[in-house]
Amino acid sequence: MARERTARYARNSRDDRDPRDADVQDDERDEQTEDETFDDGRADGRARRRPKGKRSSPRLSVADAADIALRQIGDLTAKPPEGVTSVEPSDNGTWIVAVEILEDRHVPSSSDVLALYEAEIDADGTLLSYHRVRRYIRSKSSEGP
Repeated sequence: MARERTARYARNSRDDRDPRDADVQDDERDEQTEDETFDDGRADGRARRRPKGKRSSPRLSVADAADIALRQIGDLTAKPPEGVTSVEPSDNGTWIVAVEILEDRHVPSSSDVLALYEAEIDADGTLLSYHRVRRYIRSKSSEGP
C-alpha cells in the first residue's frame, strides 16, 4: 500500500511539472549523453564514438595514430605497408609515425626494395603530411656496419 502511494505521488509530481521545464531538462540530458560517431580510418572498419561536447580536443592513442598512418600511407602510395617502425608525439600535439612500405617485390625476398615514410597525424586522426625518408634493400636495411 505504501509503495502504491509513493508511486502515485511520483507520477502526480511528474504530471505537475511545467512542460517547458521538461523540454529543457530533456534537451540538456540529450546533450550530455549524445555521442557522435566518426570514422577515424581504423583498419578494422569500426567507428569510434566521441562525446559530443569534446569535439575540439580528442585524444588519439598511439595505437590509433599508428593504425591511421599505416592505412593512409598504404592507400596514398598504392603499395603494401610492411608495418609501423616508430610512433612519437611532437611538440605541437601531433604524432610522427614511421611506416615501412614494400616498394618493389623481388625473388628472393631479401632483394625487395623497401621505403621508410614519415607521416604526421593530428589529434583528430587526420593525416597532415607524409614524405619518404629513405629507400633500401631488405637484406641491407640496417644503417650501421
